[in-house]
Amino acid sequence: MPNAPKIIQRLSIKKLMKKQIFKLLLFGILISTLLFACKKEDVTPNRIAGTYIANEIEDYKTNKIEPSPNASGQSVKITVNLTNSEKNADLKFYIIENGKETLVASFNFIVSKDADGDYSLLDQTDNNKLMAFFIDNEADFYFATGYRISAKKQ
Repeated sequence: MPNAPKIIQRLSIKKLMKKQIFKLLLFGILISTLLFACKKEDVTPNRIAGTYIANEIEDYKTNKIEPSPNASGQSVKITVNLTNSEKNADLKFYIIENGKETLVASFNFIVSKDADGDYSLLDQTDNNKLMAFFIDNEADFYFATGYRISAKKQ
């Protein structure tokens, strides 16, 4: 609009600036909403304690992943209880079949927190090997026999 009167040019520039400012504000609101929605829940040592029900079992030897409960109806339950001022965790591993729970193994691990604030269980007797990793209400449990169990807290 080089030939338009200066007042019209100024109004057009102001109108464009208002549109740009509105777009920037809208973009800012969108980004802040997404960041808030994607914020990870804080996990504390107390929050990792409880009962976990497996939803997937991976066998590293055969590279096979099965759902839990499996086709024959077996499912896996894992309980985590904190001890020693939340520095240690007792882990119990159960197989559930036909409504009957059978304790398969029991472990004692140390509770650890990584740089991101996520908690894990480490085996102090095996060079602090990672045995469980917790994010929100889900956990991955790792066993020396070559299995990973993905479970959700009840």
